[in-house]
Formats: sequence, C-alpha cells, structure tokens
Amino acid sequence: MDRFKHGRIGRALVFALALSACSPAFNWREVQAGDDGYRVMLPGKPSHLQRRINLDGLDVEMSMRAVEVEGMSFAVGSIRLPMGALGVPGLPGAAAGAQGAQTSRHTDALAASQRERALAAMRAQMVRNLRGVEQSAEPVEVPIVDGAGQVRGRVDGWQVEAHGPGPAAKAASPGSGAAGETQRDARRIEMLARFAGRGDRVWQAVVIGPLIDREQAKVFVESLRVIE
Repeated sequence: MDRFKHGRIGRALVFALALSACSPAFNWREVQAGDDGYRVMLPGKPSHLQRRINLDGLDVEMSMRAVEVEGMSFAVGSIRLPMGALGVPGLPGAAAGAQGAQTSRHTDALAASQRERALAAMRAQMVRNLRGVEQSAEPVEVPIVDGAGQVRGRVDGWQVEAHGPGPAAKAASPGSGAAGETQRDARRIEMLARFAGRGDRVWQAVVIGPLIDREQAKVFVESLRVIE
C-alpha cells in the first residue's frame, strides 16, 4: 500500500482503517490503476475485466475493477473516448499555423462536449440498471494527483444517489402466477456514485447494494483521484 502524505488522503486512510477494525470484512487498500488513469481505495482485492458498452450511440470499451463485500458491489469503470469520434479532421501543415489556436479551442470544446455526453449516458445507465430514480445529485471536485500522490489540481464531477427495485427477475413459470408475468425483487437497491471526466477519459466509482453502508461507501467514492 502506498504511504499517504497529504491531508485528505491521509484522513481517508485513517478513517478506513478505523472502519475496518469495526468491520473486518472490509480490507481497505489503495489500488493504483495507472493504465486507466486513477487511484482509489477498495475494500478488498479487485477483479479486473473489460467489456464493450454503448454510450448514447458511442461504442467504447470500459475497463472495470470491482470488489463485492457483504452484499455491496464497489466498482470503478474507466473509459478512453476515441478522439476520432469528435469528428475533427486533421489539418495539413500549411493550414496549421494561422488556424492552430482556433482549431485547438474548437477541439477542446468538442472533447468537453463528448465527455459530458458520455458521463450523462453512464449516469443514466446506472440508474436504469436499478429501474430507479435519482434521489440527489450534487457537484463535487475530484483531486488530480501526480505519481507521488501530491494533489496538483481538481476536476469537476457529480455525486449521485439513487435507488430502485433492481433488475427484473426471470419470467414466472406456469402455475407460479399469471402467464408471462415477470416477477420483481421487492428489495430496494441503493446506489452511491461519483462521475468525472478529464481529457479523453471518463470515470465512474459506484457502490450498489441493498441498504448500502453509507460510511464504507463514502470512503470509496471520496477516495477517487485522477492521475495527472
């Protein structure tokens, strides 16, 4: 585990260790996912998988690291957006001079728009997975850190809480109810998540489960840092 030397991260580690003492199932450790551009604290050794998803018509690959503890899923998803999807043509060398600054601003604006589109789609998809509704959404700042963990800046993001009945179960078998009726899980599934983006990357840190432990969930989502 890395040594934490900076205010917020140090306090988060102390709090996580205190929670771990009360709940031994939560074995907090820092995970540095350099290839995916983030650092985060997870309550166990994560599994790592990649899968193709569709974000509002944009086909992308999501890299995920996830841990399940006491019925709660802690997962971080990272996506690198394809710059070709921005529709910015390459300029020939002769045109690059006078138009360079204007083109750069135009590209930055398109990239920001693409990030917002992807983040909105990620956020909406997570709520749809719950068959739920957002209960709250508030702007947050996610720290940007260098390789040593020193905070170098911050990126805007959103923290979202939602709940719903969760995915529908399989269709009822004959004799178990009305023909073709879909059975529903009556338990309420809760979600606490953070969403952020920078450059050509977007991230989501999500806790999902029935009656999630808010203190453990907050340690996780508040520990997300973007690597410079």
